[in-house]
Amino acid sequence: MGAVDTTYTFTATDTITSTKMNNIIDQTTITTDAIIGTTLEVTSGKMKIRSAGITSNELGVDSVKTAAIENGAVTQEKASNMLVPTGAVMAFAMNGAPTGWLAADGASVSTATYAALFAAIGYTYGGSGGSFNLPDLRGYFVRGHGQNSDGTTSNSIFGQKKADTLQNITGTAGRFQSSFAGTTSSGVFTLSAGTYTVGGGGSGAYQTVNFDASRVARTSTETAPRNISMLYCIKL
Repeated sequence: MGAVDTTYTFTATDTITSTKMNNIIDQTTITTDAIIGTTLEVTSGKMKIRSAGITSNELGVDSVKTAAIENGAVTQEKASNMLVPTGAVMAFAMNGAPTGWLAADGASVSTATYAALFAAIGYTYGGSGGSFNLPDLRGYFVRGHGQNSDGTTSNSIFGQKKADTLQNITGTAGRFQSSFAGTTSSGVFTLSAGTYTVGGGGSGAYQTVNFDASRVARTSTETAPRNISMLYCIKL
């Protein structure tokens, strides 16, 4: 038997209503020979969509409208899981981690609870006894791992923290007898007076050259470019 009962005859004056159409369909036993392809299946005489039966090939342009999606069926977590891989790190302009993420703050978390993340990142950042530590990116800039073709080398161990450094600045300064005429400071350099002694009890005056970068530059306890603080998070 086909998918629709054809024993009912409509006349030219009939009004086709949903009730009439439903009655026709309800009287019909749907069989597998009435279905083409693998999108639909028959169970106990009822037609339903197969599991994973609808693919992009079965969907026409604009065939699914917003109103056709169940309220709450598409969530931020579901969309994020499809688009962003586990272990990805992103910066958020938020005070707390969004759904599906954890703050990259070095916290110790359960290996069993976050098994997928533990397997994905491939580095425990410490931890033991069924737990591992998340990467701690608070106050750190992220740097590409490995050695660049120009010889620039990152950390040799993946995920390892590296302290701030400054390329070395060298110079030579000495003791100068007597006093200098004119200015006593210039840029990062200043002069300070002192006395020296020589064998036999003699003495004399000298000037010391002092170097202080804070006289002309912003200085701090670390070397850093201009920056802004955001929350680094890691994807579950």
